[in-house]
Amino acid sequence: MVNLHPAITVIPIIIQYEDWTRKEIGYERKLSRGSQVTETITEVKQYINGQEVKSDNSTPKAKSTESQAKPTSEAAADSSASSSDEGESNDDFANQALKAHNSYRRKHGVNPLKLSPNLCNFAMQWAQKLANEDQFYHRPSNNYGENIYMSFDSNPNVTVSGSDPVQSWYSEIKDHTFGVEPRSMNTGHFTQVVWKTTKNLGIAMAKSRSGKTIVVANYEPAGNFIGSYANNVPPPQ
Repeated sequence: MVNLHPAITVIPIIIQYEDWTRKEIGYERKLSRGSQVTETITEVKQYINGQEVKSDNSTPKAKSTESQAKPTSEAAADSSASSSDEGESNDDFANQALKAHNSYRRKHGVNPLKLSPNLCNFAMQWAQKLANEDQFYHRPSNNYGENIYMSFDSNPNVTVSGSDPVQSWYSEIKDHTFGVEPRSMNTGHFTQVVWKTTKNLGIAMAKSRSGKTIVVANYEPAGNFIGSYANNVPPPQ
């Protein structure tokens, strides 16, 4: 359990691999060749006024805001405008994420992904659920590949761009050994980003009341199949 902030405790999902045995809380099963690995070590970051911080005793100052009730017609107009802005924001976010994915995939000589509206809706459902629950974990019984990402910033005006989570996932390349099957899933986000046979991407973000930004990305077909890494995760060209 990681205490990133005196008022906020984040429990990241940590999955360790020993001789291809996946151990989770109250759960253990043997992974055989061809098994799909869709759960990877999750990304948790905290920011204060836009600057990434590590676990320490930094305490961001609370901001005081005041709101005043508006007439019903004005409130309805604001709600409609907000929904429209949110939709445009999500579209921009998804397109930024797609561009970042394909930029990295190009480096590895694999085909670009296409953005799938159905997959984006699928990802949004889970992102909103996690935001509503103020939790952070993978969707169970998922037929798609999945990467998830979360960040927290004390400044509510700081936003996460579509390239931010993709850059974070891809940064795991520094720990990846090409041409062999991995002995751990420390690079599972990276391998899914560039997985050769994946064709479609769905991605969405949602914000919790506590200020966490949660990003969910789903991939079709899923990557991270044991026995297929060497053929599907080529080195940069």
